[in-house]
Amino acid sequence: MSRRAFKSVTICCIILVITGVITVNNSMPKFIKDKSDFSIDFNINPFNFTINTKNYSIDFGRGGLYNFKNISFQFTQNVYNGVRDKTEDIVDVMDKTFRQIKSNMVH
Repeated sequence: MSRRAFKSVTICCIILVITGVITVNNSMPKFIKDKSDFSIDFNINPFNFTINTKNYSIDFGRGGLYNFKNISFQFTQNVYNGVRDKTEDIVDVMDKTFRQIKSNMVH
């Protein structure tokens, strides 16, 4: 099989799988979609293609990316808190070590 035929078959299979996922997920009842961490809403008229996950939603019908600001803020806060906590731990360990060295030198 040539490379071109292999690529064509692979692309067709990927498109078939994606279409199946969209079709099955779009046909699920709303109460199941509401409880799920991942859901897809698709309508042709008016065009709406929305992918909802636990933390964000991508809406291709309106062209928006929602909650991205909140996710970015949360990520930044988590990094800041992690760095701050580790820095405080290092400072505390250094302070404790220096106090121990000082007390050993005095005696």
